[in-house]
This record gives sequence, structure tokens and C-alpha cells, in this order.
Amino acid sequence: MKKEYTKDIEDDKTRQESFFTAAERAEIVYFMISTVQLNEEDVEFVADIGVKKPKRFLKKELPMIKILEGEGGGIEATLAYPYTKVKHNIFHSTMWTFATLNKLPINNMRDYYGEEVTYYFAWMQFYCSWLLVPAVVGLGVYFLRHQGITVDNNPVVPFFSLFVALWAVTFTSFWRQKANSLAWKFGTYNLEDTEEVRPEFRGIPGKERVSPVTGKKEPVYPYYRRYAKCLVSATATGALLLVAVAVMFCSLNLQGYIKPEHFGWIEELQEWSAPGAILDKNSAYMSYIPVCLHAIVIALMNSNYRKLAEKLTEWENWRTDREFEFALVVKRLCFEFCDCFLPLFYIAFYTLDIMALRSELVSLFMFDQIRRTMLEAVIPFFVYRGRRNLEKVAAKKEGLTGETPEVIRLLSKEEYESFDDYLEMVMQFGYVTLFASAMPLAALCALVSNLVELRSDIFKMTWVMQRPQPRRVKDLGPWQGVMVGFAVLSIVTNSMLFGFSSHQMMVWFPEFFNEMGTRLKAGEARYAVAFVFGVEHLVMIMALLIRWLVPPVAEKMQYEIMAERYENTQLFLNERMGKKKTQ
Repeated sequence: MKKEYTKDIEDDKTRQESFFTAAERAEIVYFMISTVQLNEEDVEFVADIGVKKPKRFLKKELPMIKILEGEGGGIEATLAYPYTKVKHNIFHSTMWTFATLNKLPINNMRDYYGEEVTYYFAWMQFYCSWLLVPAVVGLGVYFLRHQGITVDNNPVVPFFSLFVALWAVTFTSFWRQKANSLAWKFGTYNLEDTEEVRPEFRGIPGKERVSPVTGKKEPVYPYYRRYAKCLVSATATGALLLVAVAVMFCSLNLQGYIKPEHFGWIEELQEWSAPGAILDKNSAYMSYIPVCLHAIVIALMNSNYRKLAEKLTEWENWRTDREFEFALVVKRLCFEFCDCFLPLFYIAFYTLDIMALRSELVSLFMFDQIRRTMLEAVIPFFVYRGRRNLEKVAAKKEGLTGETPEVIRLLSKEEYESFDDYLEMVMQFGYVTLFASAMPLAALCALVSNLVELRSDIFKMTWVMQRPQPRRVKDLGPWQGVMVGFAVLSIVTNSMLFGFSSHQMMVWFPEFFNEMGTRLKAGEARYAVAFVFGVEHLVMIMALLIRWLVPPVAEKMQYEIMAERYENTQLFLNERMGKKKTQ
């Protein structure tokens, strides 16, 4: 029985000539097994394929796919089986060429890894190519400034920040069009209409309904039970966020950003950042220790919350993969957004200190880029080399010759998941757009980091991790909406930075301020506020205009859709006419 599940075609040539691609084969196997439900009485069957008996069952039934995945069964050998030639072609055409800004082997990726992974790499390529524009402009803003000019009083920075906000809106609009084109090409454009129920979805025992779509009986789970569970999840997330807020205030006090009149002042911690103290905030090196510790704590908290969020989302019992993913994205995004951006919002819009914001943003952003480079590129490389060396040593001890079969090596590797990569990229998108006034070089740093990230991801997938279970998707899912939300929010944040958190407005409108440039003149505040929000509304209207001018579906694709509908209508009419003639 085990051989039947792990058996595959023996050579690459035969595989390539097969009707189904490698990704489609894995999807078919996964779907067939996921439809099987095992009772406790039937579970002894799994012993025939070398799988341990699960310790417990959920409501007396468990999807067979969960047994095979969770207890080290043989299914991975089929789903993750390596088609070595195809995999290596993808690796070399991505790793050692300039394809990351030109053209990736999208078709080969889709045939081997499936649509979900392909969308990630297609988006990364699109994102990198679009980052070139704000990277070059930001480089010019930084190096063409006069001596003594900072982001606090640079007259060009307000225009750059609003340009980045409009760039973000334009980028998300054109990516929406690109994603729909890929979905049409992959045959997943209408995928939502045929989305299957998750194998892990559990209904109430004894309660079923007849599906209005298929006419078959299907399990039912009351919405009020799920919403009650969502409330519990929100409470647990909120409690952990309080811990994150406490850590934030400790970090900001150790860095000397909080003054006695500010909320969150902790005198005992402020003493550490005083002049001459261990963490002197004016020191060129020691002042970075608190922010590094803060970034490490953020990474650890995010890692621990990831496990909790997955368990809570599974407990909420969502019906489809899209609903499950959306719920998980909401939890993790809210937590990581607060964890990463709350200190920046506090400094920007409470202490109103753009120079402190710049220091905190540069420190957090650069530390995050270094952390990601280490985790995504350096560590995977040494893991790969160490694993190969251990295999050789073990082979010598056992007197074996030759290479370990690839399928055997795969079973000891973790499966690649694109969720964390999406989350990291979206948070980076937030760093680049939300506070463009404070860090004009953010886009350039992100571009350089992403070129390394893209290659490290393909390296991990080729040598370090299992091929992921292919999934058919039509776009980036909730991540597209998150990026649009960041783009819109960036208009508000950069307008507020211009008007209230810096001296940028004073540079352009000194008549609003007193001679010292520290306060607005009496009676001028309302005009200044009206101007800031007027600019913000004007840019918001421009953003809406961009979204309207860039249609979700390109004109060529629209014609193709209409042509297909016309052909389907003609086939239907011809079939009806043929039936009438035979009658």
C-alpha cells in the first residue's frame, strides 16, 4: 500500500511528456486523499501505509489527509516528489541571471510549484521593477540636498512623500491588472465560484443541509459559534498586544525619545540613556543597543504569536481555504502592524519629532533587512551545506556509496510556506510608503534587499525545503487589499508629517509661524490645518482617479473574455438546436 502512494514515474523525460504537470499531479493526489474521512474503527488501515495511529480524533472523525500529514506518513513522497531537471532549470534561470527585473520562468514555476508560489515570485519581480522609480528619486532627494538640510526642513521632501504615496496607489492598481492577466493565463480567473470545502472543516454532528449549488448534503457550522470563537481570539491577541506596548515604552525610554511631559515616561529607564550613561543616546554605537533589543523582542513575539494564531484560526473552523487564510492574515497582520509600527506612530504623531522618527525608522528597518537576509539567505545556505556533509558522514559509516536519493532527503525537510514571505514583504511595503518623509532611501534599501531575498527564496525551495503542496489561486488573496490599505494610509501619514511633525510646512509657509518658527501665529492655525487636510483630500482624489483610470482587466483580456463567452454561448445554442432536430 505504501508503495502505491510513493510510486512515481521514473525518468524526467516521461514526466515531461505526461498529460499532467508536476503541480497538477500533486493537486490531484491531495484532493483524492483529502476527500476520505476515517472513523476510529477504520484507522487501523493507516498502519498498512506505515503511518502511526493518531493520538486522538476530533469528534470521532478525522480527514485522512491530516493523518498522513501529521504523523509522518508517505504522502509527502508523492506531493513533494522532486522533478529534478525542471527544478534545476527554474533555479538557474532565476539565480544567476538578471531575470528578477526582466522575466522570470513563470510557466515553469507554475507547472512545478503551482499557482500560489508562482504568484509570489511574479509579484516579487513586479515589485522590484516598480521600486526602481522611488529608489532613484529618493537617491536624488538624499544626495542633492544642501549642507545642513535634513528631512525636517528639506523643501523637496513633502513632494517626494506624496509622490511615493501616489506611486503606491499606481503600483497596486497595475498589479491588480497583472494578477488578473496571470489568472486568465493560468485558468484560475473564475476560481472563487468553484472553491472546495477545507478537509479540516467540521460540522455539527447530526446537522447537515442540502447545498443549493450541488444538491448534495454538506456539514453545517453555526455562524454564532464561529463569531464567539473569533471574540476569544481577539481577546487573546489584545492581551499579547498589551505586552508589545509595554516593550515599546521600555525601548523608547531606553533610547531617550520620551520626555517627562509625555505619556509613557519611565524615569528609571530614562537614566540609562542620559549623557554619560551606559546607553547614552548621543553615543554613535551604544544608542543602537535598545533598538536592536527591541527588534529582537519583536521578532520573538511575532514568531510565538504565529503558532498561536494558526491554532486559533484552526479552532475557529473556517469552511474554505480563502476564509481560513483571510482570518489568519487579519490576526497576524494586526499583531505585527502594531508590534512594528506602533513605536513609529507614537514618535511621529504624539511626540511630533521627525528626527527621532527617522532614527527609529532607520534602525528598525535596517535591522529587519539584516535579520531577513540572515534568515533567508545565509542560514539556509549553511543548513544546506551542513545537511549534505552529515549525509556523507552517515553514508560512510554505513558503508554506502553514491548520493542519497532525492526523495529520501526530501522527507527530512520542512515544507516551504509563502505566508511568512508575503507578510514580510507587505510590512516592508509599509516601511517604504507610510513614512516616506522620514526616510527617502527606504525604497533603495528595499530594492537591494529584495533582489537578495528573491534569490534566497528560490535557493531555499530548491535545496533546503520540500516542494510545497501546490494550490490553485487567482491572486494574492487578502494581501492585495492590505497593500491598497497601506497605499491609502500613506497619503494620510505623509500629509500629517508635513503639517504637524516637522518644519516642512514652515519652510514653504513661514507666514503661518512666529519669528522663532516654533509655533503658529494666533489665528493662523485653522488655515494651516485646512491646508494640510486640503492637500490630503486632493491627493486622495488623485488616488481614486488612478484606480479608476487603471482598469482591473486589461483591454486585450476583456476581448478574450468576451470571445470565450461568445463561443460558449454558440456551443450551447448549437447543442440545443441539435437536440430539437433529433426530437
